[in-house]
Amino acid sequence: MLSIEVARERLARLREFEPYAAAYWQVPSKREGYQPFILNRAQALVEAEYRRQMAARGFVRLNILKFRQAGMTTYCRLKGMHYFLVHMAL
Repeated sequence: MLSIEVARERLARLREFEPYAAAYWQVPSKREGYQPFILNRAQALVEAEYRRQMAARGFVRLNILKFRQAGMTTYCRLKGMHYFLVHMAL
């Protein structure tokens, strides 16, 4: 049986997007099959802006210009799923 402190620590780790995504989600790679979802540079910039806006305002409004090969569609889809899991389901 888990202690309350251990359960709170695990829940806190689940609320962090980057470690959760790398641990539980895999995405297809062009070369090596499926790989853990680790943010690339463009995704990391968007994630930093997301965190900044959430801390400052409590909500986020981002306009992401679509360009090929940056993985923004994958990032947005997984970020949305993570938000739902953390804020609605847990």
